[in-house]
Amino acid sequence: MQFSALVSTNEQLEAVLSRGKPVSRVILDSSVGLGEVWSVQAERIRSAGKEAFFAFPPVFQEQARKCFLKNLPALRKAGFSGFLMRSLEEFAFGRENGLKGHFQADQGIYAFNSEAKRVLLQGGFDSLTVPLELSRRDMKAMDTSDMELIAYGYVPMMVSHNCVHATLEGCDHKGRPLVIIDRLGHGMRHMNDCRFCLSTIYNAVPLYLMDCGRELQQLKPASLRLSFTFETKEETEEILGLAEEALEAYIMGLNGPAFPGEGFTRGHFRNAVE
Repeated sequence: MQFSALVSTNEQLEAVLSRGKPVSRVILDSSVGLGEVWSVQAERIRSAGKEAFFAFPPVFQEQARKCFLKNLPALRKAGFSGFLMRSLEEFAFGRENGLKGHFQADQGIYAFNSEAKRVLLQGGFDSLTVPLELSRRDMKAMDTSDMELIAYGYVPMMVSHNCVHATLEGCDHKGRPLVIIDRLGHGMRHMNDCRFCLSTIYNAVPLYLMDCGRELQQLKPASLRLSFTFETKEETEEILGLAEEALEAYIMGLNGPAFPGEGFTRGHFRNAVE
């Protein structure tokens, strides 16, 4: 079992490089920066003895396409060994522009059963991510031993070009984090990426599966992903510590450490979509 870590800020990257012992692959989200900084960040990841991947944005419309065409030389120069594709448009962009490396489909490119999995792999993807909609029973039926499973992270509830910040406060291209309170009093965090006019609303509590060691032993996913979004350096380090404990427990066939916070969700891991 190995861990990958998706990082969305420089603080999180610092934490993973200094304290991320169980992490063998670092996936640098496009939100961390653009252009020449990619080479610096990728080299730091490799110098720490970890594999360097790059994650494209959640939505790839014309504004993002133009941006990545402009920065394509910098992306090639960075020498990432693989790319996390969030959409089929990004996969096509990578193929059309000759990007070299491992192409991994993210959970939103739905490998929801064995046939869909077969089509995606035959279509050119090198590996897949288990969709968040699948239960452990679904996973076992389709065999996820060659797929990555997200074991921690705040799950996106909505990704849109309709920016909440712009609606509430006006578009100033300096979007800031907001908290949206739903009718049950839950605070859902909102983040925006003004480079691509993207707005993302996340679940109020994080997904956490690292204490499900015995169930993961049955599924035997190829890797587990720690998906960091707005965690501080200290919070990132805490989750990395839990991952190290979980890995030791997994090797011994035990469940991992319990989630230390007040609330978390299993997603659909034990309850299938109805």
